[in-house]
Amino acid sequence: FVYSGRGAAGLTFASDRLRLVYLPFAFEVIPLASEQTLLMSNILAFFDVRPPSITGLAPAPGSMFPINTSNITLTLQTSEVADCRWSYDTRAFGAMTPFEATNDLDHLATLPNLTNGRNYTVSLNCRDAFGNENNTETLRFGVHNRTFLPPVLAPIPDLNGTEGREILIPVNATAPEG
Repeated sequence: FVYSGRGAAGLTFASDRLRLVYLPFAFEVIPLASEQTLLMSNILAFFDVRPPSITGLAPAPGSMFPINTSNITLTLQTSEVADCRWSYDTRAFGAMTPFEATNDLDHLATLPNLTNGRNYTVSLNCRDAFGNENNTETLRFGVHNRTFLPPVLAPIPDLNGTEGREILIPVNATAPEG
């Protein structure tokens, strides 16, 4: 709070990334106690009350990753400086895992322990410096599963050959059962 002389004052918040830097206001009379609450609520209404929005989410929703993908890197951008978190299930913000790179506009997290043949739903939530949280967003993706069985090879018999001569090795493969 800055008092700049008779009948004028202002609120100052030094930040190049938040929306409000200086909010001047003037007054001529001291309001009654019942009016002071209304006056302060009108002044504070100019502060950031919008939650950060998430953009640039990668990987794209619905992505399918190759067999044996054990972790992926998740990136996103926010419309303002924010603390972003994730979880494999729905939880309160404080119980979610913080992104490795956060408290900025660009955020990065590694999602570990992925297994073949599973679909995943990841909850994402970001909170700005004023405590505004976006509605939890979800990212759905999957890891492919091996959908085939390899062929069954018959045992290869012992063979004798002569040096410098070709030898034919019979290989028999059959379709697997199942």
